[in-house]
Amino acid sequence: MVYDVLVTQDAHKRYTAGVLSLPDIIVSGPDEMDVLQRVRDVIARLQNNSHLVRLDIPALLDREADPWVHAAGMWANDPDWERFQQAIEAYRRTMDVDTESPQ
Repeated sequence: MVYDVLVTQDAHKRYTAGVLSLPDIIVSGPDEMDVLQRVRDVIARLQNNSHLVRLDIPALLDREADPWVHAAGMWANDPDWERFQQAIEAYRRTMDVDTESPQ
């Protein structure tokens, strides 16, 4: 397996190596090659003591328990929906005029 490792050198000429895909692995030392070898050793130990498991986690929100789900799409086939929307728009225009006039 190939890992991307970010190696930096600080002002005191010490090296730090961090494995980008494994953010818990950070190694520091005075020599770049030594730091990289230590990273290899840590990854090898991790691989020897670990295995991958794929979990299927259900969504946090149970759609059936959601109180709004029963209302979803309830106006989809309502023949008066467009007239209702027009009435709301007319009411909003009336309210906008009322709030703009000086009192």
